[in-house]
Amino acid sequence: MSVFDDIRADMAAKLTAAGVTATTNPVAVAPFVLVGVPTMTAAAGVGGWAGTFPVWIVTPPPDNVAGLAWRLDQLEAVYAALGFAPAYPDRWGDRDAPAYVLSFPTTVPNPAC
Repeated sequence: MSVFDDIRADMAAKLTAAGVTATTNPVAVAPFVLVGVPTMTAAAGVGGWAGTFPVWIVTPPPDNVAGLAWRLDQLEAVYAALGFAPAYPDRWGDRDAPAYVLSFPTTVPNPAC
């Protein structure tokens, strides 16, 4: 398992421990909170890399008040478990599912150092 997968698994475990239905599986069936794959943006010296890990809060389409309420409840739970990250309304996947996406900044340590 890579250091990137370790971080994803750790984030998902923290969410699960907080009672959030979290996964790292991008083909999970909504509703779910997905810890996605990172976007790496810069070197953080020799010892690591800077980037962001997305967390998606997804409900099945079509959008409705109940789905929005669930996403907002999960948004609060994600903040309680992982801290603050910018969150934006979005859409998920080929079914165009209603979602929030959060971008958590992270420094990934270089395991070779």
